[in-house]
Amino acid sequence: MAGFVGRRLLQGLITILGVAVFVFMLLHLSGDPALVMSSPDATPEQIQQVRQSMGLDQPLYIQLAIYLKNILAGDLRQSLRFNRPVVDLIAERLPHTITLTVAAMVIAVAIAIPAGIIAAIKRNSFFDRLMIAGAMAGQAIPIFWLGLILILIFGVKLKVLPVYGQGGLSHLVLPAITLATIVIGRLTRMVRSSMLEVLNQDFVRTARAKGLSETRVLVLHGLRNAALPIITLLGLQLAQLLGGAVVTESIFAWPGVGSLVVEAVFNRDFPVVQGVTLVISAIFVIVNMLVDISYVALDPRVRLET
Repeated sequence: MAGFVGRRLLQGLITILGVAVFVFMLLHLSGDPALVMSSPDATPEQIQQVRQSMGLDQPLYIQLAIYLKNILAGDLRQSLRFNRPVVDLIAERLPHTITLTVAAMVIAVAIAIPAGIIAAIKRNSFFDRLMIAGAMAGQAIPIFWLGLILILIFGVKLKVLPVYGQGGLSHLVLPAITLATIVIGRLTRMVRSSMLEVLNQDFVRTARAKGLSETRVLVLHGLRNAALPIITLLGLQLAQLLGGAVVTESIFAWPGVGSLVVEAVFNRDFPVVQGVTLVISAIFVIVNMLVDISYVALDPRVRLET
């Protein structure tokens, strides 16, 4: 167990290091970083000032070494627009994005898991076909279109929910539903297919033959043994939602890291773009490591294989 966790941690650290190097090189691949980060009407003296203040007049390998050293010290440089440390900006915005993502995942799990289980039990029934159609529609509907429709219905026509900004629980409803829709579709199909595979196994028929209630058979024997692919999908979706909430946050003016990145791109604030990309990538790696480690607790066979 300890060896398995140690290997996963080492792999995660190597991945984060690779992402940091990639993020650093990405800025240089776009041309002269000082020219990119300066305003279009900047004078040569102003461009040179940006180059010196950012350390861009140093050799590339020295810039990379300084960049990695600063990351280890928790320094993600200074925002060009806000004139504040990027770490402080991310620390202010990230809790809002996490709140939105967790709310979306709770909605998705609450709807998709029961729907997937019932669809598996009632295979080829009208309900099953309805769930499959709904899941495919949820995956196909563009997030920006759904968000605008929800704003039109619940904010403009009915006027029952706020449609922008961050405030009470009511402000969270529409963006969370918008973000959860695509996860509901994917998770419903995954739960259905995993449960169909498990419900045909001998141990499920044995549990039913012993007289166990259908609820215990489905939860303790069915859902638990079908949990590995479901947890994998949940982990991937959670990490993707954290980094992919840009559209939803922009539509509903939600003050998360997604809207921060949009502002940074429009204002050529590349230190912020670099910092957010690095933090989101690190979260993605950490979530995937936790998913891998959870396998050991859920399935002893994983422990034996490692």
